[in-house]
This record gives sequence, C-alpha cells and structure tokens, in this order.
Amino acid sequence: MSIKTILCPKCGKKIEDSVNNLCIECFLEKADISIPSRVSIKFCVKCEAILMKNIWKKPLNSVNSIFESELKQKIKVPHPFILEDVTIKDFDEGIFSMLLSKDNLKIEVEDKTNFVLQKVACPECSREKKKYISKIQIRFFSNVKKNKAELDKFMRQYYKKIIKIEEFERGFDYHFSNDSLAVDISRKLSRKFKSKVKETFELFSWDKLKNRPRKRRILMLKCSGKS
Repeated sequence: MSIKTILCPKCGKKIEDSVNNLCIECFLEKADISIPSRVSIKFCVKCEAILMKNIWKKPLNSVNSIFESELKQKIKVPHPFILEDVTIKDFDEGIFSMLLSKDNLKIEVEDKTNFVLQKVACPECSREKKKYISKIQIRFFSNVKKNKAELDKFMRQYYKKIIKIEEFERGFDYHFSNDSLAVDISRKLSRKFKSKVKETFELFSWDKLKNRPRKRRILMLKCSGKS
C-alpha cells in the first residue's frame, strides 16, 4: 500500500506539517501576524531610569532586552502558533526575529518595526531642572543618520548637565542652565563637524531687579559635511 504524498497547493512543496492545508512557510506568508509599527521606550538621560508599566526604574537588563520584551507583548500570532521568543537583529534598522512553535515544530521568522528610545527627564529629575538659558541647535544636511549617531555618542558625556534634549529628523536641540558650558560645547561641535556657530538671542522674561529683559543664547550649527 503506497503512502499518498501531499503537496502544498501554493508552492508545490511536499507537506510534512500543514496548517489549513498549506505548508508552514506559505501559511505564515499569508497569515495575519500583528506587529506594531513602532515600539517606544522612555529613557531618562539624567538618572538612566526607564519607564516600565508607569513606574520609573533603573533597568536590570540591557535596553535591547527591554525592547524585546515590549515587542513580544504586542505581537499577535495566528492560531495554532505560539510566540516563544523575540530577538533584535539590527536595532537601527528595526529588524528582529520571532521564534514560533507549533507542537514540536519551531520556525524563525524575520520582520521589521521601528524602535524608538525617547530621551527625556523623569519626573524626579525634572523637579531638579532650572530654566534653560542657553540652547544648542545642530542640524545635518548630509549623512544624517551617521552624523546623528556620532553626535549622540559624543554628547553622552554631558547628559547629566543637559536639562532637556529634543530630537528632530535632522538633529537635536540641547538645553542648558550653564551658559558657559553651552558655549564651550558648541565650539567643540563646530570643530568636530566642521561647521560655524551662529549665535542669536531671544527674550524669555524680565529681570525686575535690573529692570531689563532676560535673554537666552541660541547657538545654531548647520552641518553639511562629514564629521
């Protein structure tokens, strides 16, 4: 008595394990795996705590591990599969793999999302903040992704002295309560990214004792070349 060979109606491959009469690969290609378009985590640049379940905590694991855990909770896979694990392959590109299981079968599937590490100040650190009196604005017009990463790496040494960081598509704004520090850093950035510093001032309050306006220093760098 011969054993009948069952072929996948979509790809024609011999089926050993099937779901809805399709081979595993074709079923997963067709299946609706729900993956979030963005996974965001808030990170305090002052104390390095992370917001987890509405509580600011110092992480015991790596940031990647926290992103993997958050992503795993948000992914929905179709029955009869179970999502066993999630592993980030390339953080910047958003590439990750999912380990799926069905009975004794395990299969790895790759996909993409957008990992966002929001750099903020936690409430406790915010209470310690002073009004900023200087701001460095830096924008890149070539090699944006590479230069932003290089800038972020350079500025980490000053995180505890920065009272606010704002990220934009082409760069960052850094707020300081220490004016001379901001000027010094802007000069270092000017040398590093081969860009001139344009200095302007804006009014933000009135000094009642001296009866004159109080000004903020704005230090702008527009970078077109490589670092």
